[in-house]
Amino acid sequence: MTILHSTSWRYTDEAVVLTYVAVFDAVPAPDAVPLGPHGIARSGDPAAPSPPVVCRDAVATHALRHLAWLRRTDEVLATALAGLPELWRALGGYLPGLAGELPPVAPAQVSG
Repeated sequence: MTILHSTSWRYTDEAVVLTYVAVFDAVPAPDAVPLGPHGIARSGDPAAPSPPVVCRDAVATHALRHLAWLRRTDEVLATALAGLPELWRALGGYLPGLAGELPPVAPAQVSG
């Protein structure tokens, strides 16, 4: 294994869900499917920032954005990823970022 890194956590159904990304050798498994473009999962409610359901593609997209950020900020991880040129190039297509760096959601308009 090249990398094992925690990318996120969220509270759901009275449990904490931890997400890790594991990079083995950057060779896709025989049953792998491409990850298409996916938006960032958010609820729009500042009091409950996690949406009730988060699909796997959103979790994977977040993990790849996290790796794209870490390759700029973590020398050890960047060195490990540099040894995997195909993955390095693929990460170039992801906007680096963390959940806390999301642009703010515009507040709902109140009519009255």
